[in-house]
Amino acid sequence: YRPADVFHGIFVTGGVCTLRNEGIMLAALADTLEKLDIQLYEHYRALADMFLQAVRGVIAWQDKDTKLLHRIIPDPESEVDFAGNALVIYAIRKGVRLGVLDEEKYMPLVNRAYACLKEDWMGAPDECEPLALGAVLLARAEMGGK
Repeated sequence: YRPADVFHGIFVTGGVCTLRNEGIMLAALADTLEKLDIQLYEHYRALADMFLQAVRGVIAWQDKDTKLLHRIIPDPESEVDFAGNALVIYAIRKGVRLGVLDEEKYMPLVNRAYACLKEDWMGAPDECEPLALGAVLLARAEMGGK
């Protein structure tokens, strides 16, 4: 998976795919799908297909145990990016709620990633940067405030 294949390189930074950029793109697509009138079906379907392809591409790089993602996709040696993970959790959960993504397939991944995010990040909120805090709050709201 390379986001440049779908989005013509606008989310690739210096030839490197960053989780934060992917998270922002996924969140924007999910929010757009929520607001887009279904009567514009061809446009809705095109965006839903892009969203599904991007979600599949991103989750392919999840850690097998924690389901969290690293800052640089696909570098498992890079650190975990809390803001990027929170944005991906938010977008996938919203995609499930909207009926674009299959709940049975995606919610176990989201629930595990969110549990690990809460355990790892919320234990050290003073190390938080503003974007991470905002992204975690978005994910928390979409997860029902848990």
